[in-house]
Amino acid sequence: MFTKILFPTDFSEKSEHALAVVKKLRDAGTKTVVLVHVLDQREMSTMADMEGFSSLRFEELLEEIRKAMRKKASRKLEEINRELDDLGFAVEERLVEGIPFTEILRIAEKEEVSAIVIGSTGKGLLSEMLLGSTSEKVVRESKRPVIVVK
Repeated sequence: MFTKILFPTDFSEKSEHALAVVKKLRDAGTKTVVLVHVLDQREMSTMADMEGFSSLRFEELLEEIRKAMRKKASRKLEEINRELDDLGFAVEERLVEGIPFTEILRIAEKEEVSAIVIGSTGKGLLSEMLLGSTSEKVVRESKRPVIVVK
């Protein structure tokens, strides 16, 4: 049924719960996992803005933040990739920059996934009451089935 799924992760506890569901989908016929992490461009800009430097220094600082976040995310994605590979999944890894829900939806369409498996809340700047803003927007706007994991 869901032969190719998209698993966006922000490495939060809820994403770990979603990963557990992804692993169980192997027995249901899932063969390929598109593993995605989106570096939130808004978060990077906010972090650089907090330093209060001139615009020239802002760009340098933004690049330092980008490199550090990319390096950290790459390590975490590789760990998940290895776990899924060990279970027999074919894994396609994506590390992109942008607005998370927009990038998740874009990749889901481009990759023609059968479904999206996403944690209910993440580690965004503002905590949401029921659904995280990213998962809520993905559910509302996706043309693909979305499995939201608590």
